[in-house]
Amino acid sequence: MAKSNTLLFESYEPEFLVTECPSCYDVFKSVYPKLFRKPNYKVIHISELLKELLDSGKLKVGKGECAKKIIYKDPCPLVRRHGITEEPRQIVAQYAELLEFDSNRMELLCCGAPAGVKPLFPNIANRIAEMLNSEAAVKGADEIAVSCVFCMYHMGGASKEKTPLIRTLSQEIKEHLKG
Repeated sequence: MAKSNTLLFESYEPEFLVTECPSCYDVFKSVYPKLFRKPNYKVIHISELLKELLDSGKLKVGKGECAKKIIYKDPCPLVRRHGITEEPRQIVAQYAELLEFDSNRMELLCCGAPAGVKPLFPNIANRIAEMLNSEAAVKGADEIAVSCVFCMYHMGGASKEKTPLIRTLSQEIKEHLKG
């Protein structure tokens, strides 16, 4: 699969392969090169691209009159395997007041969805998500920004209580675009 997917992507001659999913990022950036070879394109996470576009002025966002309070949830593969922690925070800080979970960056608490936890231990997975959602609410977050769709869907469906809106960084940027 690594060979066929790499060759398929290369057939389109891309300069970049952009992923929003941190697990896909890990597979395309680290796993496929070990199983086949390094591709002819650069693999980047959406947070890296959004940060670059915002820094260059190609995308513009703003806080508006009433900046929302947004808490950022680190995704396990992006942080633990690739050390990407600051780009997402720098993005959120451009359009909102950034809040942090108590467990963040390298000490993050997994949302409970990946690596088979949710299907094998649904009660544990849902409890972890409920804990995160509760912490976000207690801290006064209007929204939870995530860099992982698994976090978004799992955390969004795990709580019986009203929780802050959960969106990916790309959804957040779309919401806060200026001009």
